[in-house]
Amino acid sequence: MTMTVRTWVVLLAVAFLFSARAASPTLKLAQETPAALVERQKIEVKEEVTRLLKSGTPRDRAWAAHLCVKHELKEFTPRLIAALDPAGDFPSEEAFIRFTDKPEIAALRLNAPPTDAETKAQLGLKLPTYLANQAILHALIYFKENLPPETAMELRFGHLDAVVILLLRDAKANAKHLLSIFSETPLAPRSIRRAILWSLTEVNAPELAIFLLRQPIRVEIDAVNPPSEKGVPGGIPGGFFGAVILRGNYKIPKDFPLIGFHLIAGDGLPKSGTGTRLVQGKGTIFIQESNCPPDAECRPGALDVWASESEYAYSWSILLDQSPGTSPFADVKGSIPFHSEESFRKSVEEILGQIEKRYDGIKQQLLDQKRITRDEFETIKPDLHLFVSDSRINRSVPLPKFPNRNTTWPLP
Repeated sequence: MTMTVRTWVVLLAVAFLFSARAASPTLKLAQETPAALVERQKIEVKEEVTRLLKSGTPRDRAWAAHLCVKHELKEFTPRLIAALDPAGDFPSEEAFIRFTDKPEIAALRLNAPPTDAETKAQLGLKLPTYLANQAILHALIYFKENLPPETAMELRFGHLDAVVILLLRDAKANAKHLLSIFSETPLAPRSIRRAILWSLTEVNAPELAIFLLRQPIRVEIDAVNPPSEKGVPGGIPGGFFGAVILRGNYKIPKDFPLIGFHLIAGDGLPKSGTGTRLVQGKGTIFIQESNCPPDAECRPGALDVWASESEYAYSWSILLDQSPGTSPFADVKGSIPFHSEESFRKSVEEILGQIEKRYDGIKQQLLDQKRITRDEFETIKPDLHLFVSDSRINRSVPLPKFPNRNTTWPLP
């Protein structure tokens, strides 16, 4: 039996197809279903994340966190937490500010000389570890995971936004740590400090009332000429110092991945971009995501520097069931005409006495509400700080002293 040319062509084509399938991995790959392909790729990524975490270098840890977020590998979060390196991060609020802020801004915030080049270079050695830790914290926030509070506190100086966001996941349980951050980072942005107090107010944290009562009360008094005398009337200007400073002033290394930041944005969404609600209630705090690409200057957000009166005012309005406004212990600023040493002393003591009387009334109200204990009620006293300045033309008669008061002479 003879074969036609057409039959031979068909047989040769079939033989070629079978041999090609056996020899070519690309044809085998093409046969995989989309689901199988995705699963195989995920296994390969998991193997790569495992390898990166075993490596332990800051760059590899940053890449591991980045891949976990990109490929939704939430199961790696315990290992990411274990990979955090607080010891290699910035050890203090001052160190972080000196490295991340421009020298003139750091000097302004710290009220100190600008950072010299040698110090900046030494602090720069912390950058790789700082970025690795930041990448991991970003992943934990993305996956809505918790961070052990002890670890969070070790990282608070360089990663304040992320640490506060993670601790606020259970604000009531973490109240002690959050209030410690509030007290130990006085140069923190107002939005962070406000987020802490507002959150603890919303969850009715039992530690909040006594914490507010322990805050210092600043009283500023200026001695001025009496109306019968000519001269500069004097007086202490009111109002608050405010500024907006760009956070961050460093470059992400070329071999690092994109570094993500979650920033506490304040009580309203920024005009550009979107945000996520962090605290809800009568006060609302938002968080906003920002990213810094490799080989580029990192400026993840804006730093708001303001006076802190409104931080306390919101909490006091809730505790005392009052309309939001100013704190009952807002800083007192005023001028007193100087007629004699005795009359000036009496006027100052009257002002301080009125504050102490108001303090005792609020303390009683908090006791009645069971927000403070009887022992706390008996022992807590107002922490008054008296600042005295002298704007008189004729200073032949000295201003009186206040030996039983915490007094600063003259007003700085």
